[in-house]
Amino acid sequence: MADAIKVTDSTKIPAGAKKPQDRKKKVVVEDGFRVLELRGVELRIREELFDDFELLDELSYVDENPGYSGRLLRRMVGKAKYDELLEKIRDEETGRVNVADGAQLLADLLEAATPN
Repeated sequence: MADAIKVTDSTKIPAGAKKPQDRKKKVVVEDGFRVLELRGVELRIREELFDDFELLDELSYVDENPGYSGRLLRRMVGKAKYDELLEKIRDEETGRVNVADGAQLLADLLEAATPN
């Protein structure tokens, strides 16, 4: 007979382990737009935007220049949705949007819009 497999603490999934990508929300494509929700705001991003060499160039520029995040975010979602998203992360006391929070917003958008 084959030996039985003994389950020990070392076979448990470690805390903080990443989950497989297939557990992310699927992106819905409708009439040429990727439809998603971010911070309670529904966004419709043109599908063709993700096949744009200049956008790719801008993404690489943001890595070195986080202050450029706002311009890229506005390009992706449009002025009205950009303003709506910024209101979601605006500091109530100062009335400002923290640079780190804005950069995180763009990162969250990219992750939600391109889950694979």
